[in-house]
Amino acid sequence: MTKKFQYLLFAVLLALCPVIVQGETTTSPSEEVSSSSSSTETTLVSSSSSSTEDLTSGSSSSSETTLTSQDSTSNTATITPEIPKETLKTTTATLATSVIKTQAMYRLYNPNSGEHFYTASAYEAREVIKAKWHYEGVGWHAPVSGVPVYRLYNPNAGDHHYTLNGHEKNDLISRGWRYEGIGWYSDQNQSLELYRAYNPNAQSGSHNYTLNGNEQNVLLRAGWRNEGISWYGSGVRPESSEDAALQALYQQIINSRPQIGKPNYYSQKDSRWSGNRFNSSTIGPSGCVPTSLAMILSGSYGMNLTPADVAARMDGYSSWAFGASGKDIIATANSYGHSVEVVSSQAVAEQRLREGYPLIWLVNVGIGHAVVSFGNSGGKTEVLDPYDRQFINGWQDISFLWGKLSRDPMDWDAGVPVFVIK
Repeated sequence: MTKKFQYLLFAVLLALCPVIVQGETTTSPSEEVSSSSSSTETTLVSSSSSSTEDLTSGSSSSSETTLTSQDSTSNTATITPEIPKETLKTTTATLATSVIKTQAMYRLYNPNSGEHFYTASAYEAREVIKAKWHYEGVGWHAPVSGVPVYRLYNPNAGDHHYTLNGHEKNDLISRGWRYEGIGWYSDQNQSLELYRAYNPNAQSGSHNYTLNGNEQNVLLRAGWRNEGISWYGSGVRPESSEDAALQALYQQIINSRPQIGKPNYYSQKDSRWSGNRFNSSTIGPSGCVPTSLAMILSGSYGMNLTPADVAARMDGYSSWAFGASGKDIIATANSYGHSVEVVSSQAVAEQRLREGYPLIWLVNVGIGHAVVSFGNSGGKTEVLDPYDRQFINGWQDISFLWGKLSRDPMDWDAGVPVFVIK
């Protein structure tokens, strides 16, 4: 073979080489997959260039585009959209507001009967405050729907009762209680427990309901009976409440009360009046009751009165030969323009003393005897004994006085022989 022919053959082969390479479509499995993948990618990009630009931040030629799923047959992709976080927050808040709505439950206390009263009605709470009940704030938050809590009223005792139990409701109705409808609702999620306690010694206000476990324990230590969980409150606060307005009204009423001073001390054995007649005796040996009332009317309320003045007036109301009774205290105080509250429990006595009212106690010192007390400091009250401070005097535990009440039936003719002079 001549060199010229060799050069010619080499030139022909060189010219045919690109055609041969271009025609080889099955050189290896990896090249086939690469070619197929390249073809598919080209089709996706060219058929949806605008969408690709959105997903790849404007780079239509980028290979960083992420597709959540791909069908190699149809060359289609499913893309999951992302919801903005702010939209999620707004939606969640809207759902929470629409699902859980609550209302404030206002708690009030009757200083005369010892009853606690609960209502969702701000109007009702205002009227009760105006009637001289004490406002104790928001007791808990109740949902506006859920498990009903029934409200009943005892017209004889002037007492309310609340219960989840339909059988208890029906039993009380059969006993003469008035059904007043659904008072509020118990939380179906059972978020917050409200405890129920019963005072077996109270005629009114015998049940207490509270969210406060410490309050429940204090009552149990004082002799109340634990009746378990009454219902459930919600942990969601209401959008609004009238608590601030009710607090302001209550403070306004409290501030309008006249100032009550400490009782003057008088002795029934004072020679200025000890010999004055009182019933079939004289003030010296038997005038502890009018002397005690004179201490309060003169010292606490600024009236210019002595034991002689009060004894002379009380003598017209009393029918006893010796001494005076609870009814005599009430009648005489009323004649001077003052009301009298008969205390129903030790707790009420403690509360009145905290409020600054003076009390007359008919206690047992071998016989029935009247003393005055004023103030409440850590459960102690200052006692003024009209019999020359001989029997019970100075600071004493209120519980001690409550356990030392008179045993004389005449002293109980108006009820428990402990009297708040207002």
